[in-house]
Amino acid sequence: QHNTQAMWQRWLIPRRLTAVRRWCRNCASQSVAWRSRLLALAQEVPEDQLLVDRAAPVLETSRFLWKLEEERAELERQRDAEMAPNDDQAQIPSAELAELAQLYDTELQAASERLASRNAMLEQELLVFLRGGEGEKLADAGSAAADGRDAVLELAPGVGGQEAALFTGELLAMYERFADSRAWQFEVESITEGQPSGAVLSASVRITGGGDEESAPFGWLRHESGVHRVQRIPATEKKGRMQTSSATVVVLPVAEEADIALGPNDVRLEISKKSSGPGGQSVNAAHQAIRATHIPSGLTVHCSSSQSQFENRSRALEMLRTKLLDQQLSARSEFERSERKEQRGTGDRSEKIRTYNFARDEVTDHRLPKDEGGAGHSATGVIFESGLEALLLAHRYHSRLGRLEDAVASLEAQLLPPEKSQSGERSRSTRG
Repeated sequence: QHNTQAMWQRWLIPRRLTAVRRWCRNCASQSVAWRSRLLALAQEVPEDQLLVDRAAPVLETSRFLWKLEEERAELERQRDAEMAPNDDQAQIPSAELAELAQLYDTELQAASERLASRNAMLEQELLVFLRGGEGEKLADAGSAAADGRDAVLELAPGVGGQEAALFTGELLAMYERFADSRAWQFEVESITEGQPSGAVLSASVRITGGGDEESAPFGWLRHESGVHRVQRIPATEKKGRMQTSSATVVVLPVAEEADIALGPNDVRLEISKKSSGPGGQSVNAAHQAIRATHIPSGLTVHCSSSQSQFENRSRALEMLRTKLLDQQLSARSEFERSERKEQRGTGDRSEKIRTYNFARDEVTDHRLPKDEGGAGHSATGVIFESGLEALLLAHRYHSRLGRLEDAVASLEAQLLPPEKSQSGERSRSTRG
């Protein structure tokens, strides 16, 4: 029975993943709003107004994309007119009609490829424009500037005792499996294991790899922060009763020196552990573990993952900056949350973001609509196979769509009169 279920999951998961990818490609209706607003903006703003404006590349590409769409639509009209059944076609050999149809198909395919290329260019230019407004430092927790960074992953059990600790260990293995599939480095900084075997009481992991916003760890994993809930009959349950347990996942972007300035009097570094072998073995032992304390805040981190004291020192300072950056971004997000409504949840780690129900073998992501990636996933497939990627793809699509809308709103605010810009912003917030 186990082998049959494993074979079924290997067959089902790739198909569910393919369906989510197809759904992401076919969500054109959701992007119509920002595209139509951008085209209207491009037609309304005089070209001489954009001579020295950094918005010029976006609007020029938008105008050119509109011309390409018109050309493709005209080509389709010509094909439909020539290929429509009529008396004149009866005089044309079928071989010539087939050749004409193939010619139109080739030209339409080429036009579609040009459109796709220009559309990708337009989206990238919009994101670059948005990034230019954010600056180099991370402005808030949702900033796209963090997507190209490495990630720190922290896990801890929530409610549920041993079952929660076992679930935490399963989540840790799930993320390691996904990191391996992306060819990332999965370095366990610290871990406290419990009982029974496989239980994890706490874990901190540094995930590195990628190299750009499309492939780096934090951009993929940022939406995993929150409370993950599991509903199943625990292996330790003798009476067969269903239990609800939880685990907390925190995903942080690794801070850079430019993000957090640490003065020489702000940090205290201590050797927190040394060899304690019998006899005189401690005499020549290397002191390797480092504890770094941020004196103004009292925040402390501990690093002993390397045999090198220098590497542990560098890693401890990096961890300290990452924790301090998270505190800054969390405080800023908490302040702004009362001023802004968001379409897809706040991403706050106190939210129950996802439920894994093993009795029904399904996963529900509470931040996504059910018909847009929030349902239709196998709990067994996500936790124990490769099903996590489908959920992450859905979140990446929604995140990208939101940023494109923000970029267009920023363009409108910059280029339109205040009354028109405010009208566009009100309509966008109403949709949210």
